[in-house]
Amino acid sequence: LFLAVLAFSGKQLISIMVSLPQVQEKGKANLNFLNIEITKNGTIIVDRKAVSLEDLQEYLNSNKTLVNILADKETPYKFIAQVLALLQKKKISAVNLILQSTP
Repeated sequence: LFLAVLAFSGKQLISIMVSLPQVQEKGKANLNFLNIEITKNGTIIVDRKAVSLEDLQEYLNSNKTLVNILADKETPYKFIAQVLALLQKKKISAVNLILQSTP
């Protein structure tokens, strides 16, 4: 059993008992993902290397199931939209858009 406790300031404490499902095999989750970083000047970075949109297509041909797009809050949306359009063309719909603020 798993005990979830939710606390609200000035409110009554609520606890919920949840019975979690059991797994038959132990092991790591097989997540096949690709991180794509887009800088504020439009540079696309994959595996710590700057790549072009054409090169990015090659990375996307490797059957990635999940794509994380990391972008600075100052990155113009047109650069993000170019990558999203490519993902749509490749029929990749599992996409996380992760925004990073600049210090």
